[in-house]
Amino acid sequence: MIGRITAQAPRLLVTGLLALSSGPALAGSELSVLGAWSRGDDVSETTTDSESLTLRWITGDRLRFRAYLPFLRLQDPDAVASTPFGPIPVPPDRRRDRAGSDTTGPIDGGGGSDSGGSGTGTGGSGGPTAAVTSAGATAISGLGDVRIGLDARVLGGGSRLLAMDLELDVKAPTADDTLGTGEWDARFGMTLERRTWPGLVYGGVGWTRIGDPDWIDLEDAADVVVGFDGEPGARGLRWGTWAQAVGEIVPGAGAQAYLGGGVRGPSSRPFRVSAYFGLTRAAQDFGVTLGWSFGGATRGGGRRELQP
Repeated sequence: MIGRITAQAPRLLVTGLLALSSGPALAGSELSVLGAWSRGDDVSETTTDSESLTLRWITGDRLRFRAYLPFLRLQDPDAVASTPFGPIPVPPDRRRDRAGSDTTGPIDGGGGSDSGGSGTGTGGSGGPTAAVTSAGATAISGLGDVRIGLDARVLGGGSRLLAMDLELDVKAPTADDTLGTGEWDARFGMTLERRTWPGLVYGGVGWTRIGDPDWIDLEDAADVVVGFDGEPGARGLRWGTWAQAVGEIVPGAGAQAYLGGGVRGPSSRPFRVSAYFGLTRAAQDFGVTLGWSFGGATRGGGRRELQP
């Protein structure tokens, strides 16, 4: 049954998009289709590619609800750990067999393993594997972990220059274990926004409780983001840039840091294009996101508008 659903995932995403975008269901809401691709490597130079197609639903104003349904394709699921912040490279000596054996050696087949529970995953999806695979292994694909979020505007908004939101995000373990961790994750955060004459300056902090699967011990992590979202310019285009840092999640992998930017079209052409570059070893080297939105505009903030 799960296999049939997985095989039909792209068709289900498109069917749902067409159904929702053709009626009053999107009044006061926004439905987006986001395609993303990223590449990264670890200390052993194991390169991993990750692709996703995500259906995103946003509705509400001062209290805003968000939902994400991703379909994922991973080149080498045993070389990365699945986290709410995307795939993180796992050092070879910390990888474990998710199928149930005690340890696996480094990616080159040599001996050695970590004495603690360790393993791998990738930004939220799944299926059991028998052993550590090498770069270029057969890719796997399937439905990823469903994520839902809630933003509450507790200060400002509208014509006011300063606004503050409180945020709650939850990741449900709906993916197969190869594409995800099989555990619940939750993030609590706060975002501040300040309007200026050229656009919106924003910053946010958060803390994520990350569930530990049997095959790896993952660390809870804090995150911080700062950015700028410009006012509409030529032909209604708006641009933005941001920097983000996330604490160490995979023991021994280090913290993540990213620098990115993007462009979003006007309501008549609601496309978005963004790209980011990793600044640390644990971060993906680079990634791109392309998207198209349907429905009425919802209140925004730089981070919500232009970041993936």
